[in-house]
Amino acid sequence: MNDKTKGILCMVASALAFSLMQIAVKLTSDNVSIFLQVVFRNFILAVFSIIMLKKNKEKLMPVKEHRLALFFRGFLGLFGVVLYFYATKNMPTANAAILQKSSPFFVMIFAAIFLNEKLTKVHVLSLLIAFVGAYFVTNPSGNYNLLPALSGIFSAVFAAGAYTIIGKLGKSENAYRIMLAFGAVTCVSLFIPLVMTYKRPLPIDWLWLSMIGIFGGLGQYLLTIAYLYAPAGEVSIYNYTSVIFSAILGFIIFGDKIIPIEFLGIGLILLSALILFLYNQKNLGRFEIKKK
Repeated sequence: MNDKTKGILCMVASALAFSLMQIAVKLTSDNVSIFLQVVFRNFILAVFSIIMLKKNKEKLMPVKEHRLALFFRGFLGLFGVVLYFYATKNMPTANAAILQKSSPFFVMIFAAIFLNEKLTKVHVLSLLIAFVGAYFVTNPSGNYNLLPALSGIFSAVFAAGAYTIIGKLGKSENAYRIMLAFGAVTCVSLFIPLVMTYKRPLPIDWLWLSMIGIFGGLGQYLLTIAYLYAPAGEVSIYNYTSVIFSAILGFIIFGDKIIPIEFLGIGLILLSALILFLYNQKNLGRFEIKKK
């Protein structure tokens, strides 16, 4: 098995793990606040990051020049996860998943604004298709509250901001230290809201909370490994399989029903991702030919 195949398998496994995390979020009772869910998700991520940094004999504390950027990466990521969990609790799982997966398109916008990266006509086309798809996924016919759908969209916006900061840091910062910063900022920032909204979870909720942390951490680890095995441009498209997993699991467990206009929206976002993937692959090939 070559490295690209290993990368693809890790990416698909990561997508499944994140889908199972999403199911666990939805299975927790109303007694459990979103803040507690997010803390469980990121506390285990932080512990895992510390273990990996210690194993690789890396320092836990980032260099001074990176601390502010990592703080904002964690802060933006925190808002992204809170909004994503809220969307998951209040709309079909597949819809919440596809809206959150629109973050790469917002990354293109932020990268063009803040990192001076060029937007081509293909980029603009994929953005337009993705935004039309997101509009359809929010179900403009109004069969459910618009707030969860907007939460899903803004979760992607905040995630895109976090990814843009990671892109700015590039390879100058350790991946596990970035994850540690995310987990640490989350736990510290949510301490007071968590105390103020805390209610005793039902016994079964502790299982779902544990699953949120385990599958969230596993998904993040497999995602990192996938990018170590193969370039992002070759495996990132397979991350969208989480939408398929979420749709199947949501239908089996919750009886989620997706109406035709929402299917159209999901299809358009997947199409825009495919266009972007093929465009990046084509240009990567040209670059490699010139390099030779």
